[in-house]
This record gives sequence, C-alpha cells and structure tokens, in this order.
Amino acid sequence: MRRVSFKNQFDILLSDTVGFIRKLPHHLIASFKSTLGEATDADLLVHIADITHPQLEEQISSVNEVLEGLEILDKPTLMVFNKLDMLKDDRVIAQMKYEYKDAVFISAKRGIGLNNMLNEIINQALKNFVDEKVNIPFSKFKQINKIRKFTSIISTKYNKDHISMHIKVKKEDLPKIKNILEHEE
Repeated sequence: MRRVSFKNQFDILLSDTVGFIRKLPHHLIASFKSTLGEATDADLLVHIADITHPQLEEQISSVNEVLEGLEILDKPTLMVFNKLDMLKDDRVIAQMKYEYKDAVFISAKRGIGLNNMLNEIINQALKNFVDEKVNIPFSKFKQINKIRKFTSIISTKYNKDHISMHIKVKKEDLPKIKNILEHEE
C-alpha cells in the first residue's frame, strides 16, 4: 500500500491486491475478502487486466464476482488493460474499447499510456470534490485545524470580522465541515 500526494491537493491511496484465480477453495476466498476489505472504503477501483491473456474475459468476470461478493461492484471503476506492447492482434483493442468505453490501455513495462491512466485517476478523484467558500468567525478560529483535516485550502482571506476560506472538500465531508462551523466551539 502506498500513499501518493497529487500536487499537495489530495492524497491517493494505492493498494496492489493479489491476482484473482477462478474456482478458489472457500477458505482462500475468505482470505481474499479480508485482504480486499480496504477496497470497500475506496472512492475508485482501478481494475488492471492483462490484455494478452487468453482468458481475459474470464479473469475480468472473476474479479467482478469477488467485487460483487464484497458488495462493491457498483463503485466507480477504471478499467485498465496492460501489456499493450505485447499484443499481437490489434482487433482485441477495438473489441475492448467497444466493451469498455472509458478503459485505458497501457504498457507498464514500457511506460506507454501511464500519463493517460494517471490523468483518468485524477479526473475520477476530482469528481468526488467540490469547491466551497466558508466564512469562519474569529470566535471559531480554533476550528480551522479541524477543517484542514478534511480539506485542501485553496486560499484564505482575513476580513474585518471573519476569515474567508476557499476550500476543496470531498462531497461526503462537506456536512462535517458545516457541523464543525455550526456546533463546535
């Protein structure tokens, strides 16, 4: 697991999960589920598949079955097809583009398409954020540290009786910010 900071605006937590194998014994499935437990908290799942694998569709299906078992199949997912450099039949790309409209095609080994993948991850991450302007009375100045935990502060302006902050915050954290400003002293 690795935390990656994007331009000091937000962090992306990357977790490499183990490969999926069809028809696993039940005791191993339970182990996979505990390993993948952190995926339930993810804002975006990045599903990377080997585009050259002869059972590509079956592997994708196996991953989706496990995600369904974890009740997270409906989470936003970026489909990434790797090993583009080893593909011998370009018709496979056309087929996958047809089936997975927003998919990204890469070669991790050769660095092909990695910027496209990163940009798509960032675009997906930014969909979860909103820009907000909040006014904080000087009497609640101490609450700024609590607000910083949930936000990225874009700008701060000191006015006569309050502080105006332009923040970027996850949509789901916006009520927490409002609660801090309305109720806490």
